[in-house]
Amino acid sequence: MSTPRLRPRQRGALLISFALMLVVVLGFVGLALDLSRLYNRKVELQNLADAAALAAAGQLNGTAAGVAAAAGQAAVVAAAHKIGYWSPVVWNAAALSFASTPFAPAGAWQSLAAAQAAPSGMLFARVDSSQLDAATGGVALTFMRALMPAAADPQLGASAVAGRASLKMTPLAVCAMGPATAQRLNPPATAELVEYGFRRGVGYNLLNLNPNATTPVYYYVNPLDPPGAAGAPANLAPAVLAPFVCSGTLALARIGGASISVAPGPAAFPLAAELNSRFDLNMGVNCQPSVAPPDKNIKAYTGSGAGWWMSVTPAGQTAAAKTGAASLATVADTAPPVAGVAATSYGPLWSYAGAVAWSAAPPYTALATTRWGALYPGVPAAPAAVSYPATRPYLANIGANFQAPNPSRPGLRNRRVLNIALLSCPVPAGANALAQVLAVGQFFMTAPASGAAVSGEFAGVVDEQTLGGPAELYQ
Repeated sequence: MSTPRLRPRQRGALLISFALMLVVVLGFVGLALDLSRLYNRKVELQNLADAAALAAAGQLNGTAAGVAAAAGQAAVVAAAHKIGYWSPVVWNAAALSFASTPFAPAGAWQSLAAAQAAPSGMLFARVDSSQLDAATGGVALTFMRALMPAAADPQLGASAVAGRASLKMTPLAVCAMGPATAQRLNPPATAELVEYGFRRGVGYNLLNLNPNATTPVYYYVNPLDPPGAAGAPANLAPAVLAPFVCSGTLALARIGGASISVAPGPAAFPLAAELNSRFDLNMGVNCQPSVAPPDKNIKAYTGSGAGWWMSVTPAGQTAAAKTGAASLATVADTAPPVAGVAATSYGPLWSYAGAVAWSAAPPYTALATTRWGALYPGVPAAPAAVSYPATRPYLANIGANFQAPNPSRPGLRNRRVLNIALLSCPVPAGANALAQVLAVGQFFMTAPASGAAVSGEFAGVVDEQTLGGPAELYQ
């Protein structure tokens, strides 16, 4: 028999293999740790950019003060963030810039100083973390240094753009009834400001106006398509407009001074139920309380009941239409006043806003109720504010001029104020015409709307840039 061969002794081979594998495993573990640090830092920087951009955008209103507030809020939010879990962020205003559109090219974003110098239209904020100090974006890697020394100390960055995506405007429009500002002389020697043909404190039927003819005209506003070009005609259908009328918003960032897509509304207004959500009516049927809450005060001011502040009971909910004229205005709008106007023809006065004295520019001085005799002459005598409260009736929180909505639906103050586009008229004919927006007028709903009337007491012109909805992230 042959003697069996003995295998070479392999003592130590397993130990060598284990040592080699350990090096590889430790390498992968180290690489994973480095990559996780990179990922965490990127997330931290993106969270910082998002939060600071949103905070800044929420302050922008087209004014230098708004830009300054945006810069201050961004700094506050940034200071609350940590980098590497414990290191505070060192903020630099150079990381914040502004533009009039969220999609502006890189060179169009304005610095803080430039935006403050020309703030109009600066409604979007951009935060770029790469403009902060190097420590903010720097990550010192350990294991990757051995593999790729050139990539061992990367600089990370993140950016975010935020701004408003909606306007607090009802998708309805009426014609401007006169020039931007005018002086109305009410004898004796009471000069009153008139804006676009409307008098503050006087109620208008928004469905029954026309500066160029005696045929009533009002308009639907396309709430979805951007200004400057005709949008989809389908977006002007009442079914599409209904939720926007409920919420009182447009899905647009800005419309001022632009041409918007409009369509003339029918004689019988079909969206009264949606407007009346402000009076806690039709809730859950036409409008959902979560997006269209009632007003905090749903009291209708019709001229009857306890607490009525006028010496006469109005004949109608708004100032009566003027007859025998080439335009469709009210008896309150003619200067000098039409002779023989009944005192009851002015409708409810000063439910929300009062007349102001003439001035070429703001600030405007409020006129006293003692001037009513000059402002609203009538027969047999001008209406008088015999029991006018110390504050505007709508602002009451208790008493005869206040009514709370259903306790299950908390109200929101000023929901009854409709921000309405004032158009340059006549508007071109057609079911999808382009109309120029001259300004945004505020009209306070004194009572629920109907198919024939939307009663709005004029409360003045508002800067559209102050009507932005909540800030949202764009990129």
